[in-house]
Amino acid sequence: MQAYTCVARMARRQCAWARAAAAHFLPMENGWLRWSATPHKLMLLPTGAGESRQLTDDKIDHFNVTWTPDGKSIVYGAAEPGHGRRSYLLDLESGQSRPITKEDTLGFLVTPDGKYLVAVDNQRQRWLYPIAGGEPQIFSPNVTSDEGVRICLPDNQSVLAMKYDVPVTVTRVDLATGRREPWMKIIPADPAGVQSIPDVRFSADGKSYAYSIVRFLSDLYVVDGLK
Repeated sequence: MQAYTCVARMARRQCAWARAAAAHFLPMENGWLRWSATPHKLMLLPTGAGESRQLTDDKIDHFNVTWTPDGKSIVYGAAEPGHGRRSYLLDLESGQSRPITKEDTLGFLVTPDGKYLVAVDNQRQRWLYPIAGGEPQIFSPNVTSDEGVRICLPDNQSVLAMKYDVPVTVTRVDLATGRREPWMKIIPADPAGVQSIPDVRFSADGKSYAYSIVRFLSDLYVVDGLK
């Protein structure tokens, strides 16, 4: 399987992830990329020369992994047999995993200070779960029902909310006042055949982003002389 990654800067250079079917790639300072290698295992692949490192070896489906800000752990989603899906924390040094959220509650957005995970339950209620453990708090930013919260900005006072249309509309929301202001619109430089933009990933500072697209192209033929 091949996967290609490209990052778009805010200066209008826009490009899409190509063939990112089962992989999620984000570089960290330690030189590794995280990768869902198969439906069941998590692996780390080096950005350059080096050996891959298998993180899990069980029968559980792992999906939607993301780094913690310090690069020492990853958060992933999984469902143990007979249980609902939830988010887990995997410590890279010890190799041990533990659940962060309750069953049927998933989240992959870690606050910039690394203290909380933003998660959503089956009733679409957002929660702040302490990464270190403890009771969650209700998280109710001023976003609409069709928006997703994608990134907490480094000031810890605002988030970016996204509406996944074509183009994707990104709005900055102040957590204290609820004030909303347009942030950007994301659309491929060549929008021909683009049906959706299902995933957008921002860098920690909100200044760079990568996205995937679903595109269908067709050919139109003109036939003459039919009898």
